[in-house]
Amino acid sequence: MMLKEKSKLAEALEAFERDFIINTMQSLNWSRKKTANELGIPLSTLKYKMTKLGIYSIVPGRRKAA
Repeated sequence: MMLKEKSKLAEALEAFERDFIINTMQSLNWSRKKTANELGIPLSTLKYKMTKLGIYSIVPGRRKAA
C-alpha cells in the first residue's frame, strides 16, 4: 500500500519534532552542536532533520544560498 499524502499522525509528529528542535535551539542560542548534545543525537542527524523540517530558513544569522 502506497500513501500519497502524509497521515494526520505523521503531520502532527513532524510539527512536534520541528517545534521541539526550534525551542531547544533557541534556549541554546541557536548552537547546532549544543542542541545535538542536548537532544542526544549526532550532529549529522540534527542537520538532516533541520533540512527535512525546514528549520534552516529561520536560524538567525544564517546566510541564504546565492
